[in-house]
Amino acid sequence: MKLSPYVMLFGISLLVVFKSAAALESQVLNQHTVELGMPWTYVLNDAQQGWLAYYGLENALYVRRPDGSELELGAKDRPRAQSGLAVVPTGQDLAVFWRDKLPEKALFLQSVSGSGASDPSLVVGGAESEPLTRLRIAKSDDVTYLLWYGEKGNPAKQERYHLYFRSVDRDGKTLSPVEQVLPGYYPNWIVDQKAVTVFSWGRLEGQLSMLMRVYDPAQKTFGSPIKIADAPPLTSLFEAFESAGRWFLLWVGYRGDADAPEQLLEGLYSDDRGKTWKSFSFEKLRGLDFSRMEATSDGKGHILIAISGSWRKKEPKAKDDVYLFRSMDNGLTWSEPMQPRPEELRVYQARDPSVAFGNPAGNLMLIWEDWRNLRPNVYVQFSSDYGATWSEAVSLDPSPATRLGLDFTNKTAWAVGDRYQVIAKRYQDDGMKKVDLVRYAFSRTELQEQAADLAKRSMPERQSESRLREQIERYWNAMIANDFATTYALSDPFFRAKQPYNIYESSRGAIRYHSHEIVSIERQGNLA
Repeated sequence: MKLSPYVMLFGISLLVVFKSAAALESQVLNQHTVELGMPWTYVLNDAQQGWLAYYGLENALYVRRPDGSELELGAKDRPRAQSGLAVVPTGQDLAVFWRDKLPEKALFLQSVSGSGASDPSLVVGGAESEPLTRLRIAKSDDVTYLLWYGEKGNPAKQERYHLYFRSVDRDGKTLSPVEQVLPGYYPNWIVDQKAVTVFSWGRLEGQLSMLMRVYDPAQKTFGSPIKIADAPPLTSLFEAFESAGRWFLLWVGYRGDADAPEQLLEGLYSDDRGKTWKSFSFEKLRGLDFSRMEATSDGKGHILIAISGSWRKKEPKAKDDVYLFRSMDNGLTWSEPMQPRPEELRVYQARDPSVAFGNPAGNLMLIWEDWRNLRPNVYVQFSSDYGATWSEAVSLDPSPATRLGLDFTNKTAWAVGDRYQVIAKRYQDDGMKKVDLVRYAFSRTELQEQAADLAKRSMPERQSESRLREQIERYWNAMIANDFATTYALSDPFFRAKQPYNIYESSRGAIRYHSHEIVSIERQGNLA
């Protein structure tokens, strides 16, 4: 019997990394264990100091103050099932908004002091809305506004899911009545001193629509619901934002044949605070399977939309990649989609981009999670001309066993003065289940000096074909000799994390190998 050639996929270690002489400033922010997928959020206050709120084990909710101290929020004397999280800085303090569904669904609001004792939490929602986990919080003129979606339902309108609203007065204790604002699932708004304008996607008279409703802070009342436009079925990617006085709604919906709908990034903008709207769409990415969308504006008419997604419906093995659209005229026109990575790297996953406008004007930083080196890392590019051109991409952390990821639900890039901050998820091991939230702080010069230092210390022979052949020879000689400790050590680290050695060893030996031959080697970057 003739056996077919055994095809193997090998990872190639390209670099031997020594400690860089220009190591970046980094700090683990969480004091408690964070499991992958648990909600967290990071914000800067007016003094550019960072607050972190996150969930640990058993739904424990923690807040890290700018001075590094932590406070646990929520019930400690009863069973709890806390979820949902939104925060807003309030001077030197932080307002935290969350949900607990035990013993029944309820919403809580607590002001955490930047120093000293904090006020007890307030119950701000419950049976009147049966709240779920999508929460929003904002502050304007010392009044705190809360927006969420709930499943109380409205039998008269045959709609189960609605957006609900409540305000908290300046004293932090006086609450307005809970109001059912609009049908819908995705709470969005634009809040300024003139009004709180709530946006929703939902059904109005049986038709899927983009909807809005305006709250007047002076009168403390909502106007009537307004239909903006008909709308397609939506994904969960839906944003409302303001840029230089212009309002935007941006979403990923489904268009085309009902039997084979395609995702499409599209939106609306208004120059008169929602009285009239104009539509736009990005046809070049029609059919992309979107995994993240983030719009960022400098408030002066420059907008970048960062996206990740794959063409998996056209090519099942396609990986996520990063795309950018830029507008220099406040959304009147948009650039062609730009992909920061060269074509040869698109065989590796890249996702969850985030953008920060830096200083002086025109400076930008783009980051994304990149899997080009087997384990994930965060890659960074800089621009000094509003994104028209970009520097070469460099890794955030060149450590040999780096496992750095980003978050698809959170903004992860900020500018602080003439420096930048990134909040990355550092996986604790190759099991990829527990993470530390790490803050990196650096200037463009510092990161590029680190990359240059790394390049000087690299050993190109590590990526040679002769070394790869040595590695393959070692693997197959060990397989022939039943040296499974060696074959296990040469296996994929994620495979080793999922399968202990004793289980691996017990499943070996059913097939005996007597010889091997390297027929050919095909290289794709770090894979062969």
